[in-house]
Amino acid sequence: MENSSAQTPLVPPSDSPRSASTHRLSWIVGFGLALVLIGIVIAGVWWWHSSRSPLAGFPPELRAAVLLTPHANGVAYSVGKNGFVTLDSGGKVVREATRGAKHVVFLLEDATSYAVTVDGETIATSSLPMQHISLSPDGTKLAVARESKGSVAATTTDWHVFVYTIATKKATDIGAGFSPVFLGDAHIMYFVPYGIRMHDLGNASDYIALLYPFKDNPVETLASPDRKMIGWSIGDGPVGLFAVTHVAPVALHYEGTGSTTPNTRYTLGNGVLYEVRQDNGVSEVWKRSAVNQEPVKIYTFPKGMTIEKITF
Repeated sequence: MENSSAQTPLVPPSDSPRSASTHRLSWIVGFGLALVLIGIVIAGVWWWHSSRSPLAGFPPELRAAVLLTPHANGVAYSVGKNGFVTLDSGGKVVREATRGAKHVVFLLEDATSYAVTVDGETIATSSLPMQHISLSPDGTKLAVARESKGSVAATTTDWHVFVYTIATKKATDIGAGFSPVFLGDAHIMYFVPYGIRMHDLGNASDYIALLYPFKDNPVETLASPDRKMIGWSIGDGPVGLFAVTHVAPVALHYEGTGSTTPNTRYTLGNGVLYEVRQDNGVSEVWKRSAVNQEPVKIYTFPKGMTIEKITF
């Protein structure tokens, strides 16, 4: 007997609201996981690139400094966004460098002369040795010591401190001394064989701020960027530190003398003392509080990049 009943055609079931919601959730989760994976890849690439960068681990507080190689080749570097940048010295040997908010200052040397330049413009030249440049905080003046006799056996009494107005290039000899540093726009500290003198450019007064027997020892001035602490380094001898308690008039009081390490150059930061050491041809930066703390190594320069001193 033949079945005469009509057969119902098969129709694919339509998606229910619950099924559609599940599909959307799966798509969102998958998209989110893809974004997370992409983020991980990007972070990994960034970390790999950063770890290989010469600036990896470089102290942020030193990024405004100038890095100097030994005098034999005399190259200066600044710290750029992605690495160390060679500063243009016009092909001359850089003996010293400093920078402020407005200027970069070089003390350059060639076979026959010395020159002080500000942003590439020559401000002063001399056939006699010059040393210890300092830029005023407002960027309008610079100080430098110049040897006066031209003798190989020149002593500290044979040096004079000159202050130049950058805009006019005019110089003022403020007296016998060496290693000047601006403590303010109108106040200069400099060394003499029997101690430290202060000079007020406003009224041209000059007075003894501290008695100390420097005698005929070469002194390298140290000054923190905020000028709240100054000091000196005598070769591989002691580092003397003083705190500037007033600006006008300037008064100094003794803070302490730190131990030193051979083949080390010193730089004062704001409240800290940096040391640049040489270890088997590799330059390292060490850091400690300005007084009485054991130094800690904070950075090693790339191999082949010999840095002798850091200046602000």
